[in-house]
Amino acid sequence: MRIAATGRALAFASVTLATAGMALAQSLRDFDPPPVVGASPAPQSPPQSCDAPGFPRERAYALPRLKRLLAKGSDVRIAAFGSSSTQGQGASSQNTAYPLQMQAWLRRALRHAHINVDNMGAPGEIAAETAVRILSELSGDPPGLIVWQTGVNDGTHDVALTRFETVMRSTIDAVRRANVEMIIVGQQYTTRLAESGHYLAIGRAMERVAREKGIAYVDRFVNMRAIVQARGKEDMLSEDNFHLNDFGYRCMAEQIGKVIVEGLKAGNT
Repeated sequence: MRIAATGRALAFASVTLATAGMALAQSLRDFDPPPVVGASPAPQSPPQSCDAPGFPRERAYALPRLKRLLAKGSDVRIAAFGSSSTQGQGASSQNTAYPLQMQAWLRRALRHAHINVDNMGAPGEIAAETAVRILSELSGDPPGLIVWQTGVNDGTHDVALTRFETVMRSTIDAVRRANVEMIIVGQQYTTRLAESGHYLAIGRAMERVAREKGIAYVDRFVNMRAIVQARGKEDMLSEDNFHLNDFGYRCMAEQIGKVIVEGLKAGNT
């Protein structure tokens, strides 16, 4: 009887895994960008739109490990590392910082997935400081995915370009050796920062290293600029004209969320 019970348990586990996998596959096939956080159903009051020509412009990079975890029905943790753009400075609450907005967005987009997004933002950090925290996260029970928002403080504090690139390469290599997937998120756009040669050089370096390493790079500078130009006004920033407001963080959450979903859809791994 013990053998029969074990057989039934294994059969039940197999059915559960298969069901979770089919549910994820169905969610990806049916994927349609979910409604925005806090959107009113009233047609006379349409929400602010994050759409812009060519949005999103990022190339899809497959996320096979994350896909396998979700297909198993596992509780998946996404660790969102970064500076004040991740912590949510300028947002009206932690619920409207990008990590929790992205968590809600992903849960609607992938209806049967169990996803939690941890806000690991630390205001003022440069890439080298965040890298130390990322490396410590790889021991023990690593997350299903690391999202690394960086480059803003390195660009505004004149961190040497070669040092920045070295930190990025070594950190990405360490994450890859730990069999964890990563997405890089770039800098925000403001008209003032768009005139800074060093800030722009740091942004180009981020994209170059990400492409070299074969991981997704979310160019929020280009997408923020496209949204601002499409709307004809710069209304994604808080009162300090540097950090994002709730609307800006919503667009950031949607942009990264779409890259994650496209990564799950890419390939058949």
